[in-house]
Amino acid sequence: MNNLLIITKNVETNAGIGRYSFEVVRALFEQGYVATILVERNSVCNAVPNEISIHAVLYPPHSFFSLFRNIIISRRYARKYKMVHALDGWPFAIYGYAAVVGSSKRLFISALGSYAVAPLSYIAKRLLLVRAYRRAQRIFCISAYTQSRLLKIVSLTNTNVVPLATSTLKILSKSDADEIVRHYGIVAQTPVFLTVGQIKERKGQLDTLKALNLLKRHHPNFLYVMIGSGEEKGYIGLIHAYMKEQRLQKNVLLIMDSRDDSVPAFFYSRCDVFLLNANSEKSHFEGFGLVILEAAQYGRPSIGSRGSGIEDAIKDGYNGFLTGQKEYQEIAAKIEIILKDYARFSENAREFASRFSWRNTVDNYILDYNSSL
Repeated sequence: MNNLLIITKNVETNAGIGRYSFEVVRALFEQGYVATILVERNSVCNAVPNEISIHAVLYPPHSFFSLFRNIIISRRYARKYKMVHALDGWPFAIYGYAAVVGSSKRLFISALGSYAVAPLSYIAKRLLLVRAYRRAQRIFCISAYTQSRLLKIVSLTNTNVVPLATSTLKILSKSDADEIVRHYGIVAQTPVFLTVGQIKERKGQLDTLKALNLLKRHHPNFLYVMIGSGEEKGYIGLIHAYMKEQRLQKNVLLIMDSRDDSVPAFFYSRCDVFLLNANSEKSHFEGFGLVILEAAQYGRPSIGSRGSGIEDAIKDGYNGFLTGQKEYQEIAAKIEIILKDYARFSENAREFASRFSWRNTVDNYILDYNSSL
C-alpha cells in the first residue's frame, strides 16, 4: 500500500470541500493508497473507511496564532510521510508547504477555486502561497478557468487541469421521501427549479429568482428550491424582500437545515432544471460547479454562468446552457428552450455526467504522484 498525508478542512459530504475531500480519499483508498488525513477540530469523520486514519487536530485559521499552530501540527505529522497533498490553496497549501520545506518530501496542491486565487491579493498571504505553489510538484486545478485565473497572477509551470466528478447519492425509500414532503410542506407544483449551494451573492440565487419571475406569466405555479447554508443573512433578506414585492412567496422554498445528502437527492430527482447563475466578485468565483454534475446524473439539464469554472461542467447547448452573469432575460429564454425540448437535454445530461468519475480524477493524481518519484 502507498501512504500519504492529506491536509484538508473536513470530509463532511454536505459541503463542497468536504465532499471533494471524502470522494478523493475514498477513491485513492480503492487504488491502493492509505492516507492519514488532517482535518479541522469538531469535524465529523464517520463515513470514511476504517483503515484510513483521520486526525481532527487543526484549528480554524482565525488568527496568526492558529495558523502557526497548524503549521507545527502539519510538520509533526508529516515526519512519517514522503508525500503530502493539500486539498486547497489557502490555508491548506501553507500547511503542506510547512510540512515539506527543507526536505525531499513531495508536495501536491489542489486548486479548488477562489481560495486558491483570492488570497494572492493580500501581500502576506501571497508571499506564503506563492512559495507553496512553486515548491509543489503539481497543482491540480479543478477547471480550465481556475487554472487561467491562477496563472494570470503567478507564473507557474507545474499546473494541470483535473476536473471533479459526480458522487452517487443515496436512493431514498418511500418513507424517507414522504418525511421530506411532510417536513417541508411540499405541494404539487410545476415546473420545479433547483439551486444547491451556500445562499449568497456569488451563487446568484436572487438573480435566478429574478429570471424565473419573468416566466411566471406562462408558468404561474413554478417552484424554486434553494438548498444551502444561510450565513449570509443580508443576502437572504434581499431574497425575502423580492419575494414579497413580487408576490412569489408560494413559488419559493428556502432550505437551510439540510445536514446530509437526503434532501438534495430528493430534489435532484424531482426538479426539472438545475440553475447555478453564479457571479464573479473580484477574486472570488465559481471554481467548477460539482452540483451541476450531481443534478445531471439524474438527467437534469442545467443553466450556469459564463466566466467561471462552470464552463467545464456545462457543454453549451448540449446538457444545458451557459449565460451571462445577471442576464435575467437570457437565463429565462434558455429555460424555455430546455423545457420545450426536455427529453433531449435530459438524455444529454446523463451522458455528459457519465464522462466524469472520481476514479478518473485520482488516476490523474496518481500519475503525478508516481512521476515525481
